[in-house]
Amino acid sequence: MPDDRPLTTSAARSAPMVARELGDDVKLLISQEIALAKLEVMGAVKRVGVAIALFSLAGMLGLYMLGFLLGAVARALEGPLPDWGAWLATAGIIVIVMGILGLVGKSLLPDGVHTEATTQEAMATMAVVRERAQEAARAFAGGTAATTGHDGADHG
Repeated sequence: MPDDRPLTTSAARSAPMVARELGDDVKLLISQEIALAKLEVMGAVKRVGVAIALFSLAGMLGLYMLGFLLGAVARALEGPLPDWGAWLATAGIIVIVMGILGLVGKSLLPDGVHTEATTQEAMATMAVVRERAQEAARAFAGGTAATTGHDGADHG
């Protein structure tokens, strides 16, 4: 049930009670931010896991298909070439295609872009949490001085 009292009546609540509520709110905010970050990471991990499984299955089936295709190419080359020459030419074609695919795949790999983006997002979130906590502390300090009649200075 929400608190129906207006926020301006801080004199009705004691300073320790307001400080405790502020601490609880900061703890709740931080735990919610952590939970959100965990959900985002878990969602990304699940998507990557499913993608890896599907790529693995497609690769396995492609390997079987490639075996049949290369056998057919070698059989077709056995007419104009000796048997060993046809299979050697087929192996040479495979080596060339493997080299091209490897170079293209290497050029597509990211250079840690995702790690940097995640780190920057986490740092930005921490900065926002710190800023809000400082704002709340300043507001609390200003509200305490106004309700007690003190200027906030230590006159001890």
